[in-house]
Amino acid sequence: MPSLDGVNATPELTDIQVNYDDLIPIYDLSERTPKATTIRNLLKSFGYNGVAVVDALRLYKSTNPASGEPPIDDQYFTSTDGTETGYTLSYNSNCWAARFDLTGTAWHAHADHGGGSRRAHLIGPRAVLFAKHYAPTGPMTFTNLQGQRFTYSLNTGTTTAGGVTYQSTMDLGYDGMIGILNTSGSDVDPSLRRYEIATSVETDEYVLSTRSRKSSTDQTPYRQRIQFNQVYASPSSNQDFLSLKLSGTSGISSNPFYSYMDDATGGDSGDAAFVVGDDNVPKILTTFTSATQPFLKGPFYGQTARLANIDTFLAAWGTTRGG
Repeated sequence: MPSLDGVNATPELTDIQVNYDDLIPIYDLSERTPKATTIRNLLKSFGYNGVAVVDALRLYKSTNPASGEPPIDDQYFTSTDGTETGYTLSYNSNCWAARFDLTGTAWHAHADHGGGSRRAHLIGPRAVLFAKHYAPTGPMTFTNLQGQRFTYSLNTGTTTAGGVTYQSTMDLGYDGMIGILNTSGSDVDPSLRRYEIATSVETDEYVLSTRSRKSSTDQTPYRQRIQFNQVYASPSSNQDFLSLKLSGTSGISSNPFYSYMDDATGGDSGDAAFVVGDDNVPKILTTFTSATQPFLKGPFYGQTARLANIDTFLAAWGTTRGG
């Protein structure tokens, strides 16, 4: 195991600007020789999956609120949104999760159509994923990093391919659905992220969760929250559920980092979850997070059969996943 013996260390890391591929000196005790390694590899040796976790830890160290709750300004946009749709939102560059492009998430639904919940996530130029029990009942509004809004609704027609008639939405099982957007024959605006569907998740990996129904202190109006959860079990072969480490959950130990970034309450079961790697690009994993149990409830989109069903459905509508 590498050691930092003999290397001058800076006690305060919160204010240091480093790149994850910067080299740092170490001393290899097994070979008894000085070496160099990257910040990225050193952190991986400590068991962190995805460099985004480091930023979360750094923020915790720099603020460390006694209550253990995220600060009230922990939101993706500086404005709140429930019913108002007539102005440009301000992107919050100071949010600790600002590095993640979540513009493919429909944060802003009118109060009559979900009360401010995001409800849908772009996976292609005309396709969205969402939780079946929170299916959009009206327009979905996406906001790019410049604060511009783009509103789309689900298609209401049908299409036929290979002798099969397809509705504009399809049940994926485990409370997941896919839908075709009515984009008047064109694609959604290119400034919006189209999420890749995740194909795997590892034990002890961190997953990024999104919330917009509740603020950090359970106040209204709605705020857009982002948080981390940590996976501690692989999906069951017959359930497709991912178990999570949540603070305040009976039988699961917690520490200040979990208390700061995790919250087993205050969300809704339509919350989505993403895996985020070293490239900081979120890949969608599920659209259904249990608000009362330590699970990311399906669908676990990495299943080959489910991906094939998605692609067949999209092909029938003349579109695809991705860009």
